[in-house]
Amino acid sequence: MSLEMNSKIAVIEDNLHISELIHYNLEAEGYLVVAAYDGENGYKMVNEEKPDLVILDLMLPKIDGLKVCRMIRSSETLSTIPVIILTGKFSEIDRISGLEAGADDCIPKPFSIFELKARINSILMDRGGY
Repeated sequence: MSLEMNSKIAVIEDNLHISELIHYNLEAEGYLVVAAYDGENGYKMVNEEKPDLVILDLMLPKIDGLKVCRMIRSSETLSTIPVIILTGKFSEIDRISGLEAGADDCIPKPFSIFELKARINSILMDRGGY
């Protein structure tokens, strides 16, 4: 299945290599991808771009990913945007914290790009993004 060319994914990830890996692979699938490298600019980007989905690292400079997720969920205009958290924190409580903050899914690092794409497709199909 391929996604409509206008589906936009926001990637908020401070690791440049991970951000570029995600960006490259999602663009190859036909997504439009926008990126930010810290929580403050990431939230501003989401607010301006209104993406179809957000991929969010938990450990970010300026504003951590949990707070960014809560900010998205508490915003009247952003609250319905799906959020997938990527985390280098491996404990169950860290993943649960992400879900309790409002994330739709939580994927531990290191992650499979194929699994990430499958989860994105699944969430967007459920939300009518195809």
